[in-house]
Amino acid sequence: MDGALSKPDSQSGSSDSRLTTADGRPLKAALAQAEAKARRKAFFLVMPLFLFVLITFVSPIGQLLHRSVNNPGFTTHENLGTGVKTPIMVNLRQWFDENPSGTDPDESAYTALAADLVTLRELKAPGQVGTRINYERSGSRSLFTKTARKAQKLEAPFKEAILDVDEDWADPKLWSVMRGASSAYTFNFYLAALDMARDETGQVTAVDQKRQVYVKLFTRTLMLSLLITFMCFLLAYPVAHLLATLPLRYSN
Repeated sequence: MDGALSKPDSQSGSSDSRLTTADGRPLKAALAQAEAKARRKAFFLVMPLFLFVLITFVSPIGQLLHRSVNNPGFTTHENLGTGVKTPIMVNLRQWFDENPSGTDPDESAYTALAADLVTLRELKAPGQVGTRINYERSGSRSLFTKTARKAQKLEAPFKEAILDVDEDWADPKLWSVMRGASSAYTFNFYLAALDMARDETGQVTAVDQKRQVYVKLFTRTLMLSLLITFMCFLLAYPVAHLLATLPLRYSN
């Protein structure tokens, strides 16, 4: 009985495999070609929307995320007229690479600083570097511009000469910030957004209590968002339930 039933099944399967279209092509191949054509058509229909979202949404967010961790103000100067990019603070960055974090700046560090200040003066870029450092240590922009104006007249020993211009150059916090800025990529901006900073040794610590404002703002914004969401739910759910349970003539 079972054998009699299986025989027609095998015959039916063999006949299906020989099915062809009107032009003689195998049915399976014709179906696959039609599906591929439909997929290509759907792809080209979606492509404009995809490009629109990519250009107007994804790309700007990606650029903002990149800028949030990238600031080459201490490492590269770009001529706005020609677009030429010139490495800056090369000597001091080399000193940072050769000396671990926490090393007190010696005469070689100030010698490197003096040479870089001369270069900044020639490129008219002390304000750029000072602005980058000023993000994390206030008063640094004027410090760089003032010292760069006198850089060509400085003579060895450079540590003493630079400190004579301004004693703030001996501030360990300043050197810690410059070390962090020696790399174009940094997470210090995220630390600042969380009311944190790096100390003279490079360790992450909380900023002074009087300067802790961002976390409070984040917390307040989150609490207000949760409160508004709860109030909307509290007001909207009974109305939605009432409309869903009312007879059709009233709910419409």
